[in-house]
Amino acid sequence: MGNMPRRPDTPQSVTGRVLAILGVFTEDVAPLSLNDISRLARLPLSTTLRIISELRQGGALTRDEDRRYSLNPIWLAPRSVYAPQREASAQPAQAGP
Repeated sequence: MGNMPRRPDTPQSVTGRVLAILGVFTEDVAPLSLNDISRLARLPLSTTLRIISELRQGGALTRDEDRRYSLNPIWLAPRSVYAPQREASAQPAQAGP
């Protein structure tokens, strides 16, 4: 099985593909199926599944009982709300004059 030619509208980099997937989710969108995400992001189904699996492992996406995906609201919250506060001694040292 050789390499299939890439569609011209498919992002070239992994970062572009991840951004394409995350970009299909908006505040007003209902949870999406794998096929919906693949179609909207203009990515092959296998690529979409692989990236979605990693985004789920990282906590960025959740999957409901109907196998539909949505952004994890806690992942979207500012990290400072959930991250432990650093101690003053853990702050980077200031450069001297």
